[in-house]
Amino acid sequence: MFNFKNTNPLPTDESNKDTSELSQSFASDEKNESQLHQKPEAQSYPTVISQGVCLNGDLFFNGTLYLDGEVIGNITGNQVNIGALGVLDGELITEILNISGKASGRIHCQKLLIKAGAIVSASVKYQQLEIQQGAQISGELVHDENFPFL
Repeated sequence: MFNFKNTNPLPTDESNKDTSELSQSFASDEKNESQLHQKPEAQSYPTVISQGVCLNGDLFFNGTLYLDGEVIGNITGNQVNIGALGVLDGELITEILNISGKASGRIHCQKLLIKAGAIVSASVKYQQLEIQQGAQISGELVHDENFPFL
């Protein structure tokens, strides 16, 4: 990491060159270290809203949302999993949606799975739909092949 070429303690033109190389080495190391602390834009991380948490507002994310708490507001992201205890009241725009809990409002998704025990009271636009026996649905279901997705 450090390259010292001149071991002579007296300053010379040659030692100034070594100091210059060392300064460049430090600058390069600092640049590399700052890059280590930056969040990569291409990666996505799971977002979790746990049971007992209530979020009132809008949520935008990359990756997957696991909702076991409550959201009152709008959600936009790649994939949403509403757990058996999860509640959504608002607008949801996502590519993939799995509902085991409760959802009301407006839903726009590419692929929708409504699981047994889920309660959906919403206006839903989708491309692919699967409904398990035991799910409760009220509202409007509209198949839409032209919907713009994330």
